[in-house]
Amino acid sequence: MDATLSGTPVAVIGATGFIGSHLCERLASLGARILAISRSSARLASLSDITGDIQFQALDILDSQGLANSLRTFAPKKVFHLAGCPDASESFEHMTRVFTENTLGTINVMQASVECGADTVVYADTSKVFGNTVEPYTVYTPYLPECSYAMAKSAAWDVCRLVSSLHSHLSVVSLRPTLVYGPRQNWNLLTYVKQCVDAKRPVILQGGSQTRDPLFVEDAVEAFVLASVCPSARNLAIPIGGGHEITVAEMCAEILSVLGSDSEIAVGGQAPRPTEIWRSHCSNADASRLLGWAPRTNFNTGLRKSFGVVQSGTVSSEKPAAWKAVGAGR
Repeated sequence: MDATLSGTPVAVIGATGFIGSHLCERLASLGARILAISRSSARLASLSDITGDIQFQALDILDSQGLANSLRTFAPKKVFHLAGCPDASESFEHMTRVFTENTLGTINVMQASVECGADTVVYADTSKVFGNTVEPYTVYTPYLPECSYAMAKSAAWDVCRLVSSLHSHLSVVSLRPTLVYGPRQNWNLLTYVKQCVDAKRPVILQGGSQTRDPLFVEDAVEAFVLASVCPSARNLAIPIGGGHEITVAEMCAEILSVLGSDSEIAVGGQAPRPTEIWRSHCSNADASRLLGWAPRTNFNTGLRKSFGVVQSGTVSSEKPAAWKAVGAGR
């Protein structure tokens, strides 16, 4: 792996984001030359500990000409596309934003990648494109997105495949991760529970019986790196997960255990979102076959790394700690 990417020019778009910053760290450790692109320098501190050949540019992917000029000048061989608008509550404003940034923005990324002579684009997709279809997810699972965010992401992947079919020198690979967590994570279930603990209030859930397949960020990043150098992954959308399906309520219990909190969990304390995905679970067989990848970090270990909790003993996440459930509306 080191010999493959050492000295290779790569562009990470969305570089100061959660996954993007961890990816830059990993690429730097492999000796890659990195062009780190993000909309602004607001989160530039996330790259401050990186040593190596890395340069930063503040650039919006909606600036098609600026993006094309930047990639043409740097001439990356690998482009990692992680920029975009995150999921949120549905509204017409949100719908407009996700299709503008996630779909139209991807068109700009693909055009710039073609023009700069890149050989591979690795696209950060999402397992949310599967909606409530059959699981565990594989490369053959049909996507049936329930929300506008997932619709925009799946449309963007169709754009990637189309561009690759028109420009055969450019390979594209999509990775569809489940819930990614870890240090510097964005707002998610883990940060919400930590906030509740700090405020000494119950953890009020929208449902709680729905399942997730949490994936530690370092494991996710390794899949991105492998996807950029594995010809067998060309033009495929590959699901990746942490390898353990767990209910949201059980996730909360595990988080509380790691944090040493006896906070209560209000299962069903809030109504689930209309676009809720009830089971999310990934088969990693395709990632193993195509990338030689498998997750290495169990949920308990990943939580301790995420929150900076010292490991005092081996605790399995297979059987979450006991938790207090309180009734809805309490």
